[in-house]
Amino acid sequence: MPTITTAEEALTLVNQLPPEEKARLISKLAEDLAQNVKQRQQLAAPTPTPSVRDILTQLGPNPTPDEIEVARQGLQAAIAADPTRPIGSLRGLWAHYNSSVSEEDIAEARREMWGEYVEGDR
Repeated sequence: MPTITTAEEALTLVNQLPPEEKARLISKLAEDLAQNVKQRQQLAAPTPTPSVRDILTQLGPNPTPDEIEVARQGLQAAIAADPTRPIGSLRGLWAHYNSSVSEEDIAEARREMWGEYVEGDR
């Protein structure tokens, strides 16, 4: 089998094929090109930026100052990458801490915050 080194040499051989074989060759070439394009797109695809939730989840309950700085930089990058991306609810962000705030907790916090202010007006 001869070695083909240029497109012109390949075209000379392809022109010797019957029309059905030319059509089959074109189909195979189109499949091959589509696969090559897909592979290049996958290689060129940017690494997805982690979500705010992912960053805060990795932070843990007792972060060091260095971990906080890394998380802060990650949060800035996540927001800069897609400022329209929803951050999520605070409840969801801290769900892994297994903490819950009851109505009584909220009422107590309000009493502590406003207690002196209200008592001072009387």
